[in-house]
Amino acid sequence: MPAEEVLVLSYTADLRFFERVCLSEARAVGARVTVVHDVAADLVPAEELHHAGVHYTDVPVRCRSDGEFHPKLLIAVAADRALVAIGSGNATASGWHHNGELWTTLAADVADWPGTFHDLAGWLEALPDYLYIDDFGRERMEAAAAALSRHPAQTEGPRLVHNLDVPIGYRLPRPTGTVSRLSVASPFLDEKAVALRHVTEHFSPEQATLALTDNADADADTLAAWAQRPGAAIHAIDSERYFHGKLVQWTDDTGTHALVGSANVTVAALLRTTGQHHGNCELGLFCDLGSADLTPPLADELTASDEIAGVLTDAPPPPARDAHTPRLLRVLLAEPGVLVTVVADSSDGVDAVVTAAGERYPLTLVESTGRVHQFAGSADVLIGAVCYVELADGSRLGPVRPTDPVTVIARPGTSSPLEGARLTQVLSDPRLSERLFRALADLAAVRPEDTPQQRGAAGGQPARWRRTAELVVGSALVRLALGGAGSDADLADDGDASAADVDPGDAVSEVGEDDDVTSLFDEEDAEVDTGVLDPLDATGDPVSALIADSVTAGRLARAIDRRLTDTEGWSLVALLALLRVTLIVAAGGGWPDRLDAADAVADVLDRVLQAPPAADQDVEAARRAAVLVALAVVATAVERWDEPDDPFAADFERYRSGASLTPSEVAAERVAHYSADLDIGFGSMLTADSVLDAAPFLLASTALERAAETLTADYPGLQVAAPRLLRIPAATNPYTAAMRLLTRAAHLAPVAVHAGGPVGEVYAAWRPKALVLQRGSAAGAPTVGGVHHLVVGPGAHTTTPPRSASRTWRGPLPAELALELTAAGLLA
Repeated sequence: MPAEEVLVLSYTADLRFFERVCLSEARAVGARVTVVHDVAADLVPAEELHHAGVHYTDVPVRCRSDGEFHPKLLIAVAADRALVAIGSGNATASGWHHNGELWTTLAADVADWPGTFHDLAGWLEALPDYLYIDDFGRERMEAAAAALSRHPAQTEGPRLVHNLDVPIGYRLPRPTGTVSRLSVASPFLDEKAVALRHVTEHFSPEQATLALTDNADADADTLAAWAQRPGAAIHAIDSERYFHGKLVQWTDDTGTHALVGSANVTVAALLRTTGQHHGNCELGLFCDLGSADLTPPLADELTASDEIAGVLTDAPPPPARDAHTPRLLRVLLAEPGVLVTVVADSSDGVDAVVTAAGERYPLTLVESTGRVHQFAGSADVLIGAVCYVELADGSRLGPVRPTDPVTVIARPGTSSPLEGARLTQVLSDPRLSERLFRALADLAAVRPEDTPQQRGAAGGQPARWRRTAELVVGSALVRLALGGAGSDADLADDGDASAADVDPGDAVSEVGEDDDVTSLFDEEDAEVDTGVLDPLDATGDPVSALIADSVTAGRLARAIDRRLTDTEGWSLVALLALLRVTLIVAAGGGWPDRLDAADAVADVLDRVLQAPPAADQDVEAARRAAVLVALAVVATAVERWDEPDDPFAADFERYRSGASLTPSEVAAERVAHYSADLDIGFGSMLTADSVLDAAPFLLASTALERAAETLTADYPGLQVAAPRLLRIPAATNPYTAAMRLLTRAAHLAPVAVHAGGPVGEVYAAWRPKALVLQRGSAAGAPTVGGVHHLVVGPGAHTTTPPRSASRTWRGPLPAELALELTAAGLLA
């Protein structure tokens, strides 16, 4: 099932390992991914990363106390399910694969949502106040907290423990009765074993065991002295693996209990708060184990100092970190440039953002909060490019990859099957076509009009909304929706993408294999492709395939009909993609009756026209071409343009006027995209050339001009003499000829007809309830005229004029009436 947020907290973070091994799984369940880690413990330089700032948010932090940011936490939250793991392993290959670690996992749905989740959400909300963190990183943590607290607690769950305000060592519960056994495992112990003695004295056990991993960091003499207390013993852990788990376990009268999590048995971890100088940030759980035992397997007892020393590491202690070292937290893309967050004693001396290519962009201070300073710059930095922050002395902070705030919070959706299959294959396969419709629904959530535009950057980056859409569903479906960037048969990105040209639709696998992976929630058939960009094969057009397979064509038509009711609020891009698919299915016989096919296209066209305008010119160019092609399909269903009861003629005029397009606004290559292969099913009128040739008729003609096209068969020599005036020759009685034609066109009122010939001429103009008649001689000299008020249309007076007139005259039309009729387009 899909997830909304995946949040990882770690001390050290090997982001290269995370990108290669873990990121694809998080993206496969559709989650926004955030990794928070201690900036002072960075393992991998930004040059070696490929997806930071685009596919996930990297949040480097540092405790304000200058202690270590040390929690180990994994959260995956869906709408009604969540998975939380609290433990000891860092987000590295060692921490998540090779070491011996201890993790506690809580999985719950709405029915058993534990109070632990609410406690964890509260901790996440309070935590940023104790950290040097940028605003965007804080927002990502708050998003995970909000997701964890959205449901009321139904169960209690294990007790969360942290040291934001009280040291964990002073949160240890009082045992019930006598503690018969205490087991402690910690790869790090403070030099004087102060924390170890605190734990031992708190529980006063009959037996106390310290389990030491190989290469533990401690003082042998201090530990040997601790082991002299009654019942105390030190054992090496009987394992070839480095045991990095942290455990304080005790057995009292009610059973066995444990403190597990990130905290080593050190002063910084157990006996200080996060706010105290050199106090770590730690997270753990108090768990009731019943009769279970988490103590690692033990080897022989170590008694003498030299035996203990043989287990301990002989590596020199790490150098002391300088609390005053400036640190770069983030370069955030923000229109029209970047926002840079730096931790330093002073804001002075932060000069510029510098790209790997040497381009330099000055920075201006925006605000300072304590040691956290935010700067703005008009930097034209490419998404995914490596950049630095240069100080006044010429030194640099970084490198980092800038964060695109749009793409990192866009949830990967159901990647379109077009990423790995031809359009013909996708439409023919029920499973793939269902994935295509799901991808359309995900694309519907990406709105060009709501998404900041990517400024014109070197390298011609696409608009940021488009990169977001490609991240969500893959680039092939976006191109199917918009055309322009490539035809249906040319949807592949053939270039070698550099680190500075990250395609959000690319597979996160380093070797480019199919990245369909198993859901974090182990749902069956969770086949979500996160973006292998395979080209669509040009062979085998989809329309011909559907014509040859009426069962598949009908299935697709029914699927489109069902989904039309769910398209309210869809983005314009998703509607354009749906229109393209509907055009193909209609041409392929999905609706056997051609009127039903045109009606289906008209339904989608109506939604395309009602969608709000997009700020992106590329999307609007696509809309214009798609509307023209759809109008051409609707036009094929019109039996007679002059028939008042033809529903398609009325619908066509409504859509045409709503589109407000001129032929010059429509790009030929876009028309070729939307009309591709439609002529196979609809006929030669739907070739790209035919549609373009018909553009003036489809877009600029009036309803009267279109009716005239049909009426010409019955009235040879018919001409449109003015916007609403038809002129015909009349060999006999001009009155009868004029009134019969006027009756045929009365539903297009206001409308006028002029009939003339050897017998004379008649001008008749019909505006509802008002008929203007003007007679003239064969030589064209006006003779008499009048205005007649009619309750119904002119059809009752095709042979004889109305008897009464509200106004009459001799000679030509009165001047003011002539001006009025000319202004209405009724008189040439």
